Amino acid sequence: MISTSRMQHMSWHLSKDADLNRYQCSQCDFGRYSGEKVRRHCKTYHKRTVKMLDKTVEYRDEMAAKMDECFGVPSSPTNSNELNEPQRVLRRSSYPPQVTCGVCAKSMSSKVRVQHVLLHLSRDKGINRYQCSKCDMGSDRRSFFKQHMKKEHAGASTIIDNIIKHQEVYAALHEDCFGERKSLVVPNSKVMTQKRLTVQFKRETRSSLRLSRSLDQELSQSPDSVGGEEEIQVASSKQT
Repeated sequence: MISTSRMQHMSWHLSKDADLNRYQCSQCDFGRYSGEKVRRHCKTYHKRTVKMLDKTVEYRDEMAAKMDECFGVPSSPTNSNELNEPQRVLRRSSYPPQVTCGVCAKSMSSKVRVQHVLLHLSRDKGINRYQCSKCDMGSDRRSFFKQHMKKEHAGASTIIDNIIKHQEVYAALHEDCFGERKSLVVPNSKVMTQKRLTVQFKRETRSSLRLSRSLDQELSQSPDSVGGEEEIQVASSKQT
């Protein structure tokens, strides 16, 4: 299996098993494990050039764990052939523990609990954490506002964080999902202007590209798996 196929297979598992999509439309909630699917969506539904978000940096811990689980390849400069089984077990133990949502029964890394609860808050309760100050546009993810602010308000709007006034609902939903009542405290919460959001978007994009190249290079140096390409084709057809 070539390195790109392994990366696609790993991204497919993240999407299927944990509802974590590596690629995301910056204009709406559409996300998929395949960058080509998101690019096609952007062209079809937005009728213009819309940036595609690569969430590799955000999901790097989950990708590392999934890479080791599927192929026995740790996500580090160390070649997998140099690690014996005890070393691999020790490396796996350093990954964030897995948790299961009591609402939807999905398993995920403990590091993404906040985002998962925010997803339920938006889908199940109709409450979006982030809100445009000029219109009714809302989302559980701040990154969706970059194109919206630029296109609809010429960069003059700001992003309002609504989490403070919905703390009780969030805490109750967190308890439903993970059995523990927790509030999401955001110290010194600020609205995001178009300029600040653009700077952050560019920084995250550069980091994602660097990490993607690093992962591809590591995978290309690992031994190929027999029958892997057929497995990819089956997985892709199911997802489609």
